[in-house]
Amino acid sequence: MKPNIFDIATKELNQDAFITWLLQFADAQYQSADPKLNGCGKVFAKQLIKKQLISFDDQITKVEAEDNGKT
Repeated sequence: MKPNIFDIATKELNQDAFITWLLQFADAQYQSADPKLNGCGKVFAKQLIKKQLISFDDQITKVEAEDNGKT
């Protein structure tokens, strides 16, 4: 089952829930579920990593993200 934003943000949508949802789509298992969201999630994840590791250029294949402060 692909990521569902309403499983993360159960009461109202917030930025944390959206970021978590997008990062979940970066996982390789969702490539066939929604190729565009998968690609967007990978670009977003890579840009976050590059904020700390400027030379990072690896392929992103596995992503685990969850919202611990469920709203």
